[in-house]
Amino acid sequence: MSSHGSCCYDSDEDADFSIPADVPKGCMAVIVGSSEKKRRRFVVGTHLLTNPVFGVLLQRAAEEYGYRNSGALEIPCDPVLFEHFLWLLSNDDPAAAMLEVNDLMAFYS
Repeated sequence: MSSHGSCCYDSDEDADFSIPADVPKGCMAVIVGSSEKKRRRFVVGTHLLTNPVFGVLLQRAAEEYGYRNSGALEIPCDPVLFEHFLWLLSNDDPAAAMLEVNDLMAFYS
């Protein structure tokens, strides 16, 4: 399991992708990956909801899946790329502000 800040981690536990019972307060479960690729569950801080990079990922999720999903939030992004985003954001790397998220996602697709 990888650690990314106080409550960000990768969880490969349940294959059915249900929300884990141990999600800490202030965190949420997200499922990252497309149906064709391996999907991974991450638990991330809800503070990411206001981050511009995460906002682009949420917009892509809305375009791909719509707003009718119940359960964990699904992000159509390569899990390795998502882990890289988390690392940049958790380390306050200035490169995160200059990311062209859509270009990177196209590269990883």
